[in-house]
Amino acid sequence: MIKLIKNKEAIKRQVAKNYSVYNLLTKELSPNVSLVEGHAKKHHEITRGKNNDRVYYLLKGKMKIKNGDRDIVAEKGDVVFISENTEYEFQGHHS
Repeated sequence: MIKLIKNKEAIKRQVAKNYSVYNLLTKELSPNVSLVEGHAKKHHEITRGKNNDRVYYLLKGKMKIKNGDRDIVAEKGDVVFISENTEYEFQGHHS
């Protein structure tokens, strides 16, 4: 199967006051992969991918990730991989 998903088809979810995501590829289309575009302005959260790995690709801005005593700062063009069941704290801000 090949499917083109137009950006205008994305389903917006307001995760927090200053963090929204646009679901482009959902579990209904593929139970193994999902894809969202996130928009954050000084957002902070502690989370975990319970049954899946997570990949963040930064289109702009910065993302700070803390896992235990490890701190990572990702910037535009960087990719961050987080394996399933890994708890982490992140802060994001796009410019």
